[in-house]
Amino acid sequence: MFLKTNQVADALAKMALSSVNSLRIFEVPPIRIKEILQEDNFVYNSLMNHPI
Repeated sequence: MFLKTNQVADALAKMALSSVNSLRIFEVPPIRIKEILQEDNFVYNSLMNHPI
C-alpha cells in the first residue's frame, strides 16, 4: 500500500475542503478511498508475484 499514500491523503484533503462540517468520522472508508487502496493492493500483489 505504499504506492498510493499521497493519493489517499489528497482524496481525504479534497473531501475535507468540500465539507461544511468541521469534523467527519467515517465508519467505513469512502468509496474513492476504497478504490485507491484496491488499485494499490492490485499493483503491490502484481509486483510481488512477478519478479523484476
